[in-house]
Amino acid sequence: MSRELNLSILASLHFSPVLIESFDLRSSDFEPGKERAVFSAISAMWEDSRPAEIDPVLLVEKLGPDFTSFISSLMDGRVRISPEIFKARCLELKRHGVSKKIVALSKSLSDGHLRTGEFDQEELNKLYALIENDLARTLTAGPEACVPLAQIDSQPVQWLWRNYVPVGRATLLSGDPNCGKTFLALDLAARLSRGLSWPDGSPGIAPANILYLTVEDNAADTIRPRIDNLGGDPERILILNPKSDSFLSFAGKAGVRTLEDMVKKIKDVRLVCIDPILDFSGPVDPNSPEQVRALLGPLIRIAQTYNFALLLIGHLNKAQSLSALYRSSGTTGGWLGKCRAAFIIIRDIEEKRKRHFISQKSNLSQEEPDQLGFEIVDGRLLYMKEENIDPDLHLNPELREEHEKRSYARTWLSDFLKGGPQPQIDVISEGKTAGISQASLYRAKTALGIVSRSAGLSGSKKVAWELRT
Repeated sequence: MSRELNLSILASLHFSPVLIESFDLRSSDFEPGKERAVFSAISAMWEDSRPAEIDPVLLVEKLGPDFTSFISSLMDGRVRISPEIFKARCLELKRHGVSKKIVALSKSLSDGHLRTGEFDQEELNKLYALIENDLARTLTAGPEACVPLAQIDSQPVQWLWRNYVPVGRATLLSGDPNCGKTFLALDLAARLSRGLSWPDGSPGIAPANILYLTVEDNAADTIRPRIDNLGGDPERILILNPKSDSFLSFAGKAGVRTLEDMVKKIKDVRLVCIDPILDFSGPVDPNSPEQVRALLGPLIRIAQTYNFALLLIGHLNKAQSLSALYRSSGTTGGWLGKCRAAFIIIRDIEEKRKRHFISQKSNLSQEEPDQLGFEIVDGRLLYMKEENIDPDLHLNPELREEHEKRSYARTWLSDFLKGGPQPQIDVISEGKTAGISQASLYRAKTALGIVSRSAGLSGSKKVAWELRT
C-alpha cells in the first residue's frame, strides 16, 4: 500500500511539480531508497527553476543511470490528477507512515518488556509523543470546510462523447429488455476501439481500451460476433474471463480494488461499461438512496483517478404512469443523483424496429444532446437525428391513448371544415357521431386556431366554425 502511494504521488509531481506546494511533504515520508531519492531530486528541481513539468532526462542526469528504468516505470499507466486527489493521497501516506512508527515502537517496547519485565521509559515517551502529536495531527488534517471560489481553477469538462458521455463521471443508460441497450453500448465500445466518429457524427477520440463487464451475454456467441459486425477492434475490448466463475461485486472493497487493479493493468482505459450494474451490486438494495450512493461513490472516484468514462446499464421500472425521467429502475435519488448524464432507449410505438435514444439528464453539457433514432440492420446500428420525440407518449399507455384521441379529433375537425365554415351545432353533432366528445372538439379547435363567426339576422344568429386562412 505504502509503495503504491509513493509511486502515485511521485508520478503526480512529475506531471505537475507545482503540487509540491499544496502539501507539507518531506523526504522522510517516503520509503528509503529510490522513492525517497526521486522526491528529493524533484524538490530540488522545483526550488531551482519552477518547471511546469519534470524532464525525465534531467532527472536521470541528476540521480544517475541506475534510476532510468525506475523513472520510466514511474509514469507508466498513470494520468494527471486533481489537487484534491493529490492532497488526499499525501494525507494517506502521512497516516500510513505514522502508523508504521507506532507499530515499530510498540513492538520494541513489547520486546524490551519480555526481556527485562519493564518498559523502556524513553521509548514509552516517544510513543506517547507520537500518538499525541503526529497521530493527532494526521487524523485531524484535511481540507478546510470551505474555501473561496477564487482558489478553484476553472477547468473544462472532459468528454468521451461530447454532450453525451463525460469522462471521470457516471452515465446511466436504461431501457426495457430487448430494446438495444447492450447493442448501443457495444457500438460505442467498437467506435472507441478504432477512434471512429460518434453516432451523432461528432469526431471520436484516439483509439483506446475498453473494459466491458457483463455476465448476462455469452462472450463467444454474442459479444464477439457483435463487436466484429460493428467493426470494433477485439484486441482493445476486454471482458471478464469466461473460464473464471468467481463472482465480482462492487458492494465491497475487494471488488472495487479488483476493478482498479484491472484498469491499471490494462492501461489506456477510456471506457468501463457495467452491463447491467445490478448484476455487480451484490446485496445492495437498488431502491435505497444511501446504499446506491455508497456503491457508486468508489466506482466514480476510480473513474476520476484513471480518467475514464463509466457507463452503467440499467432497466426500466414497471410504473408506466411515471414521467420518463423517473422510469429508470431503483431509487431516482441514488442512480440519477450520482450520474451526471442519463439516457433512455425506447421502442417506437408504431415502427417496432426503430428505437429512440433520448436524454433524461445531462448536467455537464452546454447544450441539450440531440435526440437520436436507430435501427439494428445486419448487426449494425443505423442512426438518424430526431426532434420532438416525447418519451412519455411511448412509455405511458394512458398518455398515448389520450394523445391518439386528441390527434384524431384534430384530424377529423380539420377535414370537416375544409369545405368552408360549418355551424357549431352541426360540428358538435357530427363529432359526437364520429366518437369525439364536445370537450375534445373544443381542445382541437384551440389547437388548430379555428375561429368562431356569427352568421344570420339579428335574433337568429348562429355560430359557425371556420379554419383560419
